[in-house]
Amino acid sequence: MCLKKYEKLCETIRRSGKVCVSFSGGVDSSFLAYTCRKVLGKKNMLCVYVRGAAASEKQTSNVSATAEKYDFPLEIINVNELEVEQVRRGDPRRCYFCKKNIISLISRKAEEKGFNIIACGSNLDDLSDYRPGRDAVKEMGVSEPLLEAKLTKDEIRSLSRKFGLDTADMPSEPCLLSRIPYNRPADRRMLTQVEEAEKVLADFGFDVCRVRHYGITAKIEIPPEKFEQYKKSEQHIKEKILNAGFSEVVLDENGFRSGSLNDSLRFKHKQNHEKMKNS
Repeated sequence: MCLKKYEKLCETIRRSGKVCVSFSGGVDSSFLAYTCRKVLGKKNMLCVYVRGAAASEKQTSNVSATAEKYDFPLEIINVNELEVEQVRRGDPRRCYFCKKNIISLISRKAEEKGFNIIACGSNLDDLSDYRPGRDAVKEMGVSEPLLEAKLTKDEIRSLSRKFGLDTADMPSEPCLLSRIPYNRPADRRMLTQVEEAEKVLADFGFDVCRVRHYGITAKIEIPPEKFEQYKKSEQHIKEKILNAGFSEVVLDENGFRSGSLNDSLRFKHKQNHEKMKNS
């Protein structure tokens, strides 16, 4: 079934002729870029990465390394997403406004380079979550080939392993703004604090983690099976995170949950989704 979906993906890309990939260096966009490179050839595909204030150094490094390793033509555009008012003030739909700005920038670059189709790495699992950024994707006519082929995240990881992509098992790396609760204004200092705090956790062996920024408080999310490991170094970890500018460090006893700040919004989204399905 997975390979049949991949064949459909290849056919969709082949029909496109030339594709500009909205590239983040993550699992989905790397797999999409790899397939475009394979099906269309280097001259008929382009990766564009929009590097913002909320992008970690790790993410930017991954983008360049992945593009270089797999020979993807890459263009990098710098932007400060905090200049978008709704993003800066923490609007619950900040991802929509941010994504709309990003797509506008990619569209200009694509047009400049002679590409009229922009594709992103949305997959089937994205439909079941609260993702306001997808509204901007749909509004602005961005192609979603992985979604069209009905590929799930697990299937994309499986195919990535089959093709030997280093990104196959890469953890999700959403932007640093996702660590700041909605309806709280954000600035560069807060993003830097989050990034430094997560680097501390990574140095102690916690590759999968989030540090949520609650003003003076840093709330740590790590997988529950890592709690014992955390407790052994808790004092040292807290001291280093406090040095990043926080006054308090607490461990979220619920453990790591990707997109945990979306919990209430996700519930509303699910309700609406069910209503639409049953109407």
